[in-house]
Amino acid sequence: MRGISESGIASLVYLNLSSCNFNNLGHGLRFALWSLSSAATSGTLQLLVSLCLENNDINDTDGVGIVKMLPHMPRLQTLDLTNNNISNATARSLARAASSGVLPSITNLLLRHNYITCVGARYLNRSLLNGCMPGLMVLTIAENHILYIGMVHLYATQHALVLRGHVLHID
Repeated sequence: MRGISESGIASLVYLNLSSCNFNNLGHGLRFALWSLSSAATSGTLQLLVSLCLENNDINDTDGVGIVKMLPHMPRLQTLDLTNNNISNATARSLARAASSGVLPSITNLLLRHNYITCVGARYLNRSLLNGCMPGLMVLTIAENHILYIGMVHLYATQHALVLRGHVLHID
């Protein structure tokens, strides 16, 4: 985040850090996430609507850390963690954050091509059924390690939400 003034960061609405290859920069992914976390906790990312961290080799330790930043991004609508190395721990952290009311503005949760299994899908499923992500319209969770039965449960949840008047696309 060097070279950007605090007022410049405060006006960020879209932040796309996809395919940044942080691990080849010398400081690594942890430094980049620490910088992002510092900006979030200082209140300078209040206007952020979209955070794309696709294809950055993010693991569960990083994923849980990202979820801890979300309360400081109250307008965040899109969180893209596509094509990383997150699994059930990050899914559980997302579900817990949703249950505590941290994710009301999330409309797009993009988790495609990771290592989430039926267990992680179950965490997300419960949050959805309990109405903890009321604005969620798109959940991409394909190309994970969710077995057929896990997807059946997610699609059943999708159907139940549609019956309640809630539109949710699960891919």
